[in-house]
Amino acid sequence: MNSAFEYWLGEQVVVQVDLGQIKLPVRGSLLEERADTIMIRISDGTEVEIYKAMVLAVEEVKAEASTSHRLSA
Repeated sequence: MNSAFEYWLGEQVVVQVDLGQIKLPVRGSLLEERADTIMIRISDGTEVEIYKAMVLAVEEVKAEASTSHRLSA
């Protein structure tokens, strides 16, 4: 079974992250999917690991428009 994140591997995306009262967009390249986390490389080259349970949506980065896919928890 394919995961919801597999489609986005290697792509430039914006990951909408739920931090409780804060919703944070993280822009970068989705590098890897692990059991409970995803790894994303942000613009300065830093790799950030994010728990899948904190991800609200993944949006494609495009010049004109973006496509959003909501993920069910």
